[in-house]
Formats: sequence, structure tokens, C-alpha cells
Amino acid sequence: MNLATRYQKYEEEFLKAMATRFSLTGKNYLIFIARFEEKNADSSNQAIAECYTTELLEHTKYQESEDEGIRKKESNRIFNQQLSAICKTLEKAGCNFNGDKKGRWILAKKWLREEVFPQWLQENHLVTREQVWQHFSKKADRRSENIELEVVGDTHLGLIHKESRWDVPFKSNLRFKLNLDSMGHLILLEKAPSGEICCVCPSTYAPKSQFTENAQIMLPQSPPSPYPCFTANERGKEEILAIFTPKKPPFDWLDKNRQKFIQFEKGHLVALWQYVQAESESQMFYLEYWVS
Repeated sequence: MNLATRYQKYEEEFLKAMATRFSLTGKNYLIFIARFEEKNADSSNQAIAECYTTELLEHTKYQESEDEGIRKKESNRIFNQQLSAICKTLEKAGCNFNGDKKGRWILAKKWLREEVFPQWLQENHLVTREQVWQHFSKKADRRSENIELEVVGDTHLGLIHKESRWDVPFKSNLRFKLNLDSMGHLILLEKAPSGEICCVCPSTYAPKSQFTENAQIMLPQSPPSPYPCFTANERGKEEILAIFTPKKPPFDWLDKNRQKFIQFEKGHLVALWQYVQAESESQMFYLEYWVS
């Protein structure tokens, strides 16, 4: 079941949970649910407000008004006023509106669905490690100038472009090169064809993880690492994810990985995902190739 299907299945439960998380009650609860329901995605604020005129005018002086025009006008005013307050609440919770003043609910809906919903699924044990990895790979930058693959040695010619993908020969010696334009900390993950995920940086292959601005990074880091290259010793699709953050991620298991590889589980990926979402200046780069 993909993420869109899961959202469709759990939307009502998710939105109610978010209303509770953001302490939305009364009319704000009603407006939040109604505005962010997928069935109302193409409806204007006014159209939704008119559907809930009675509820929105409750406990106001217009509650008993017989002038339908005034009732609709006032319900629309209340709806927009409270929706604006709701968006401010979401902004404090991490939704970035990039200075936009109009249509903020559209950005908030996208944020809720694409960033908050996957976290909520994880919190409720509804996602797998593979699905968390997919969140990373879809959001990461895939431009080749950011992260490059090199095949080295005398026995191989290098990368082979085949059927719209990059192939490397089995048992090739490999290196990765990253081009970074800002200072920060690097985490580089590898997902093998078997599905195993390991952290390449920081590790014994790449003990240094903090870099200065405009750095060109070659992995492995030899020296100080004793390993001059990686070896493509498993056939199938290889995936590389580079995460670059301005601050050092607060995970002791990353430091432990410098001495001995740890097996990356779902919890590690979720923690990284949540950290990256909170760090707005984080960058992610993705590369995939096939060993054949």
C-alpha cells in the first residue's frame, strides 16, 4: 500500500489526531477538519463556510438572524479569521510558508500530508523501514553535480550507461565524490541490493564528517581510512543517500559507527527523518546505480 493510499485510508484518524496535537477545539476543530479534508480540496473557503453556517454562528449575535446574506458573510469572516489563526499554529509547529500570505492553507495541507503524516504513521507503527527510506529518496536532490560515482582501477572502463541507468561491473572498485557549498556535517548511507542499510560516513571508511564551505569530499577518506576504495561485491541496485546538516546530529550511534558498523534499523531512519525535517537548511543528495 503506497503513501497516497494510506493517507486515503487513515485521513480521518490522522486529522483528528492532529487537531488534538495542536490543541484545536470548538470551531477551530471543525474548520481544521473541514478545510484539510481531501474531499474539500477543490472547495473555496466560502463554500465550506456556508456548509457550516449554523455551527460557525453559534454563540454569536448573528445566530438568530433572518438575513441569509448577513449570516453567510459573517460565517465566511469567522472561517477565514480562524483558519488564519490555525495556520499560525501550524507555522509554529514547523510548517514553512516562505513568506506567503495567501493560500497558506494549501502549503499547510501539503506539509501535513507529505511531512507530518509519514511521521504520524511511524508513531502508530504503520510504516516499514523501506517506506521511510522512500521518503528520503523522493525528497533528495538527484542532480549529478552534487554526488558522483567513480569506478577506479586498471581492469574496468568505468560507468556504463545502459537502458537509462548507470551500471558498474561486479567486483569493481568504487569511490564517491560529493560537492558541498556550505559548512556542516555529513551522513552518507548505503542501501545494498539485499536491503541492508549501513552508514558509510561517519565510519571506518570515512571517520571525518564535519566539513568547511565549498568542500570536495572523496569517499573513502584514505588517509586516514586504511581503505582506498569500496568494492561492488553484491549484484543489483545500490542506493546512496547523502544528508548534510548545518548542526551535528545528536545521535550517539553515529559516533559509535566510526569504530564499528551498526545495522541501520527503522528507528535510526525515523530519527534521521524527523531531525532533517526540523532542520530547514539540511540538504539531501541521492544516487543509484546497478552492479551487474
